Amino acid sequence: MKRLFFWFLLTVSLSAKVTVAVSIAAEEYLAKRVGGDLVEVFTLSPKNSSSHQYEPKMADMKLISRADLYLACGVEFERSWLKRFASNAPKMRIVHLDRKIERSAERKFDTHIWFSTENMRLMAEETVRALMIADPANSAIYLQNGSKTINEIDQVKKYIDGKLNGYRGRIFLTDHPAFGFFADEFGLRQLSIEIDHHEPKPRDIQAIIKVAKEKNIKTIFAEKNMAHKIADTIADAIGAKVVELELVSSDWANQMIDIADSFERAFDESN
Repeated sequence: MKRLFFWFLLTVSLSAKVTVAVSIAAEEYLAKRVGGDLVEVFTLSPKNSSSHQYEPKMADMKLISRADLYLACGVEFERSWLKRFASNAPKMRIVHLDRKIERSAERKFDTHIWFSTENMRLMAEETVRALMIADPANSAIYLQNGSKTINEIDQVKKYIDGKLNGYRGRIFLTDHPAFGFFADEFGLRQLSIEIDHHEPKPRDIQAIIKVAKEKNIKTIFAEKNMAHKIADTIADAIGAKVVELELVSSDWANQMIDIADSFERAFDESN
């Protein structure tokens, strides 16, 4: 009987998964790719809404209380909630995936770090390191999965370079300033309707319309599942269309490919 009980405990121990909490969907992509079947991942910010407005609910706190690992990335709600998460789950280790990401003065407060393949590569490396510390017995698997993940990220970068290399220096118009890191990496210029999370004033709208007409912009990018009334107004004024993009997705690779394809079509239409 004692021997059976021993083997039962050993089996449970070997089959136990690392429970990982993440802030956003892009981190879910990394945790699941690197962790595979060895991890259980839950994402706090809902996939059909923006992380800017998210606040944890009681159910989220219960999930966090049983997490082994929390992967942070610098989004707004972490600033006021990470300390509370730590108090709620004292055994949980918090890892900042963005700790090695370099920010220019212009990107100092930009939280959309996952729209850069270079940033995602750094975050993938941090994810591998975090899981190896949490579960050293499976380090070889995390290293192997991490290598595959980084290769996929590199392939995405290669694809986007191929699509957008001929448009370096071009300006694009978006209702929400989510693509600053993307623009920096691929040589583009972002013009945003929203300024510092605030709606533009009438004079700002007129200035945007003036630039958009000068640059013959025919597409305004908007976040899917979010209202974009001002973008619609500007689109009517300049004879453009509003194209909704998925900004929150755990299928990060295909999300980035879709964004690159949409940008290419927009630049072609404005020639």
